[in-house]
Amino acid sequence: MKWIILSALLISLLTLLFIPPKNLGYAGIVYCFLLSSLGASQGIWTISNYVAGTSIKYPRVGTKSILGTVVCEANFLSGIILCVLNFNTLRYTSNLSNASHYILFCSSLFVGLCSFFSSIATGLICAVISMMDAKDELLFFKVVILEVIPASVGLIGFILGIVMSSKSTLILDTK
Repeated sequence: MKWIILSALLISLLTLLFIPPKNLGYAGIVYCFLLSSLGASQGIWTISNYVAGTSIKYPRVGTKSILGTVVCEANFLSGIILCVLNFNTLRYTSNLSNASHYILFCSSLFVGLCSFFSSIATGLICAVISMMDAKDELLFFKVVILEVIPASVGLIGFILGIVMSSKSTLILDTK
């Protein structure tokens, strides 16, 4: 897990150093897509591992883990939405400055990282909640609110990414 994070940060740093500034927006879109999809798949995989073992003995656990899966998919879709928005900004605005491309890169990377961490945390918390529900059925409704906290991280990251990318069209190239 930590190798994925370190490699993503290292690759983004190398991107900033070696890719021309006019291509940074496109590199950010790729990173947003990759991090969102990796986070969602890892979160859903974590949920399915724990629920598959627990639901053999306690079938009620399988239906209660749907919320975590939905949150992971919502994080993935928020990353895809920002990728489409940034791609359309790059495609239909021809006179963007280098600073605009840096802003688009940072907004895409920010949303990708928030989506990644939110999906991973949601998967782990949902897995723990399913294990707790197998132990005691009454604990589920007391701790299900814990799934909202990492979901809000993904939502806040998505909103801030949209705000950041909307500022990129304000800085146009004056050449």
